[in-house]
Amino acid sequence: MESPVTELKRAREQKRMSLSDIADATLINIRFLEEIERGNYSFLPQTYVRAFLREYALMVELSPDEVLRSYESRTVAQATAPPVSEQELPPPEPPPPPAVPQDRKEGPSINPTMALVALVVIGVLAVVVALWNIMDTETPAAVREIPFDSVREEQARGVAADSGKTAAIRPPSAVPVDTLVLTALASDSVWMQVVIDNAPARNIFLKRDGKGTWKAAKRFMLTLGNAGAVEFTLNKKKLGKLGQPGSVVKNIEFTHSTLTQK
Repeated sequence: MESPVTELKRAREQKRMSLSDIADATLINIRFLEEIERGNYSFLPQTYVRAFLREYALMVELSPDEVLRSYESRTVAQATAPPVSEQELPPPEPPPPPAVPQDRKEGPSINPTMALVALVVIGVLAVVVALWNIMDTETPAAVREIPFDSVREEQARGVAADSGKTAAIRPPSAVPVDTLVLTALASDSVWMQVVIDNAPARNIFLKRDGKGTWKAAKRFMLTLGNAGAVEFTLNKKKLGKLGQPGSVVKNIEFTHSTLTQK
């Protein structure tokens, strides 16, 4: 039986679509699609793997039910495969032979008299260098006295210049305040993509009983996998669940007007 990975990849290539095209259309992270085409199904909980396989199959016009049946049959076959017996394992390699110690060669002997002479010469050179550095040091310049009136005039001019600069400074413009607070509480594992205001999208994974809180100035945009496993609260307004368990919902927007809707 042909694997679902081979079917999906062949159908995608026949339609001349890239993985980036699939990711843009389904809003699934391209890294997850790459893992699926490698045949790696352990990168996320099985609920998400099935949801991603279904979305992928719809994009390349294959039957999602047939792709999922093929996936289920191969997963069960791999789980029930017999373990490899000890007779099938290759024999262990013999250990390498012990290294043969080599005879150490004695280095040249040191003459004690020559060593003493060398130490004396090094000490004399150190003393000469120290004396040279002391004699070469310049005498510090004498402190120049400045009249008190000159100092007072310079300070007055400095204060006037600083006051002119201060007058030219304008107060900073007002910074937008994050007035929207979105809280998510997961009852099962949930994958989410969250866009806050105009910032880049963030991919977030919450485990069972996991909680997430985000702040925005104007809006949130959400895409969910397993939408029935997470409940949302905007500020103090409970929004509940956005879909059924295992379903994928896309581009759900929350703004200030959400707080006034019934």
